[in-house]
Amino acid sequence: RTRLEQRLAREADEKRLAVLRDMLSLGDHLDLAVAYWDQNAGPDADAAFRANLVATRHAFLDTLRRHGVQVMRPVAETFDPELHEAMGQIESKETPADRVALVVRTGYTVDDRLLRPACVMVSSGPAAEGV
Repeated sequence: RTRLEQRLAREADEKRLAVLRDMLSLGDHLDLAVAYWDQNAGPDADAAFRANLVATRHAFLDTLRRHGVQVMRPVAETFDPELHEAMGQIESKETPADRVALVVRTGYTVDDRLLRPACVMVSSGPAAEGV
C-alpha cells in the first residue's frame, strides 16, 4: 500500500511538471510579443496595447509563482551547464568571460528543481585589442 501511494504521488508530480512545462511556451510568446512591440512600434502606436501585453505577462508569471515556479535571472552569473543551455559565445565589455551575457530563452525552476534550463549566450570577455 505504501509503495502504491508513493508511486501515485510520483506520477501526480510528474503530470504536474508536464503541465507546467507546457505552459512555459505561453510566457515565451508573451515575451516575444513585448520585445517585438518595443522594436517595431512607431510613434503612433497604441501604448495601451503594450500595457495590456505586459499586464497579461505579469498575471501569467504570478499564476506560475502560485504553483511554485520561479523565473531564473542568470545574467552576469557564472555559466553552469546544469542550469543553462549555451547557445554560443559573444564578446562583452560589461560581462567577464565565462559568465552569462544574454538570456535568449527564459529558464524556470519549480520547488528548487530545474523545470527548464535558460538558453543563454556566454561572454568571452572584451574583444582583443588590435584584432
